[in-house]
Amino acid sequence: MIAPVELIESLVFGAVVGALMVLVAGIRRIPWRYAAIVAVGYGIVFAALRAAQLGHDPGILVLFGALGGSVAIRGWDLGEQERKRISDAITSIRPAPPA
Repeated sequence: MIAPVELIESLVFGAVVGALMVLVAGIRRIPWRYAAIVAVGYGIVFAALRAAQLGHDPGILVLFGALGGSVAIRGWDLGEQERKRISDAITSIRPAPPA
């Protein structure tokens, strides 16, 4: 069983990493809704990493790390697609209106 202090420490560590990932994704110009998904994914990964350092069950932590990684990658991919769509809409040449 995870002690409450260790659980809180892991969650705080994950929240700090998640906040930093929001900033990184914002600098990359990924929309904020997808940056939040990336932050949640990396927060889960690093909370599992911190719990592993505290000596907890490795099997469940690998499962949580894989889940967090897949959430982070999905958010990053969706954000890149949205950023590319916005960029293409801004830089595209629109046809001339009919005369």
